[in-house]
Amino acid sequence: MIAWALIALAAAINRQDVRMLGVLAAVAVSRMLSPPMHSYELFYFFCAVSEMCVGLVALLCRSNASTAVAILCAALIVMHVFGAVLDGYPPMSPYRIIVPLLEHAEILACILLSKPLIDRIRNHETP
Repeated sequence: MIAWALIALAAAINRQDVRMLGVLAAVAVSRMLSPPMHSYELFYFFCAVSEMCVGLVALLCRSNASTAVAILCAALIVMHVFGAVLDGYPPMSPYRIIVPLLEHAEILACILLSKPLIDRIRNHETP
């Protein structure tokens, strides 16, 4: 629920920046798609491919948050691999804490690296 509120906030802040909206759309679609739950291998493969697509879109859009989102996507892919390896041992699985934090960090990158916010910080404007 928090992620959707952050996505709405990011969309409102970046409404003038088409490139950032493209990155945000890729992140949102990745969150919307539900991975297949009927196969162990397919679940992790779907999650990793989804993050690869988000990273590719981020790099192709070349927005302010592109590099940060691509790095977070790479970290998420590594965590999905760890999740596949550690799936039988839930306390060590990255899906409890790390993956949700990285997914929220992708959205926060789209907010914190937005042009309006960067312009306000550069000009020392207060809201």
